[in-house]
Amino acid sequence: MEGLGIDQAVCEDILLRHLLNKHTATITELAKLIGAVPPVAGEISTGLRERHLVQVVGANGLDYRLELTESGHKIAAQSLTEGRHSAILPVSIEEYRRVVLAQKASLVVTVEKLMKAFEGLVVEPGFLDHLGPALIDDGAMFLYGPAGTGKTEIVKRLGSLTSDLVHIPRYLEVGGQLISVFNPATHIKASAQPDRLDQRWVLCQRPLVIIGGELDRQMLDLHFDPISGLSAAPIQVRAANGILVLDDFGRHSVRPEQILNRWIAPLGNGIDHLRIPNGQMVEVPFELKLVISTNLDPKSLGDEAFLRRLRNKVHVGRISDDTFKQILINAANSTEITVTQSGLDSLTEQTRAHHGDLRSYVAVEFCRLAKTMCAYDGVDCRLDAALVGRVARLFFVSEQAETMVDRTVQAL
Repeated sequence: MEGLGIDQAVCEDILLRHLLNKHTATITELAKLIGAVPPVAGEISTGLRERHLVQVVGANGLDYRLELTESGHKIAAQSLTEGRHSAILPVSIEEYRRVVLAQKASLVVTVEKLMKAFEGLVVEPGFLDHLGPALIDDGAMFLYGPAGTGKTEIVKRLGSLTSDLVHIPRYLEVGGQLISVFNPATHIKASAQPDRLDQRWVLCQRPLVIIGGELDRQMLDLHFDPISGLSAAPIQVRAANGILVLDDFGRHSVRPEQILNRWIAPLGNGIDHLRIPNGQMVEVPFELKLVISTNLDPKSLGDEAFLRRLRNKVHVGRISDDTFKQILINAANSTEITVTQSGLDSLTEQTRAHHGDLRSYVAVEFCRLAKTMCAYDGVDCRLDAALVGRVARLFFVSEQAETMVDRTVQAL
């Protein structure tokens, strides 16, 4: 117990809840349930027996079978009203800090490694040479440029730059409060978990957490759930030892300056402070690569001080005709359609007419829609000027609709 470094009352509470659910269990069975070795489960149960909260009802050698006493049953039932969590024992905050710092990523980025990570994704010449140094630097990275230029796809590729594994705690304990960290929606477990791995930890790929329009202020701090009795870890803790991407920055319910003000100190000194439900402040490592992606004008998001703290600024700009052509050919090949020269010329012209420049996403989405339209017609798909015209009427907002919107705005 002393080696765990966590509140013994928390351990006893979890064991009592397991016994309440199981009715009876051996010390070995309880050890598996709480993710500990049998001597630890035995030490916890000994303390509970001395207080007459559990009793021995049988034994297999020294492996006692336990059940709750009447007093133990009342305390366990009362405990469930304060939270229903009954699972693995938590990790101490001191152990968590030590492990996170020991797992600090040492990102080695080379031209060859970047080219492999972005294989199949067409980007402008020289772009990767701009991206590489920004990734190696410890500072946050600001990815900006017009909508539809491939920023989201770029950030999705960043996770493939690391292949090593890290340990993610299931739960943390601070001052008797429990924090849930491991999340299957965020963390990808290694296919093989080591046999002798402490069950309070999960071996995972380095996290790549991408947060889009759903970001709100609540996600930046601990969020207490009164039903489970757990506090959900904020996104920066879930992304520890990995990459945290804030996509569509500036279009969230929380203002950009609120986010930056919240993380100004952590970005500078690598330490974040969280307030747990009892009001206590806890210090945790801010150990991650922060990537902010936006299609808004950077100057509209904050002042010079704001942009200065995002020192690595990578522009994802307009694409050339040759790049647009290659993206279209790749998309056509993947959807098994044929592109004619008239189709390429028409789509290039249509895209410029509606957007003012070329956008990579248009080539991809046009191929998908063309495939769907040809399936409806029951014909082989050949993207020529005529088909581009049909797809354009479905894909782009028509001039008549834009005129209607303008008139409505003027009337209002």
